[in-house]
Amino acid sequence: MSKPSVAVQKAADLDKGTYGMRTSTEIQVELDELEEKLAPLVKRHINLERELRDVKSLEFIAANNITLNDVQLSSGEGIPYCYVVKEFTDWMKLRKCEKPFAEWNTQLHLTHELFAGKFKPTPARIGDVPE
Repeated sequence: MSKPSVAVQKAADLDKGTYGMRTSTEIQVELDELEEKLAPLVKRHINLERELRDVKSLEFIAANNITLNDVQLSSGEGIPYCYVVKEFTDWMKLRKCEKPFAEWNTQLHLTHELFAGKFKPTPARIGDVPE
């Protein structure tokens, strides 16, 4: 008679309660309990991250006294549609844009960094910039 595989033996031992492992049902119950306890913390974490993004945007705008006049928008009347930021940057260079900030996908960038080929947005968002 052949010896049962390790997996078959573990399952048989589990059924007898001799293997020392919990059942999948017991594990699932504990996971469900943890999820229930963690849900409020996860929600709070998400809300704090959102609040932090909002505050960082407003702080950056205030610290740099940014108004809409300081920002080259990436869309609007007289602005060509650009598929990638490099096209937009090239267009700004061609126009000799002197605005200190440029908006791309709602994020503000330092114009001189875009001109230097760097794509690192500031924490500021265009929707937070005062007129």
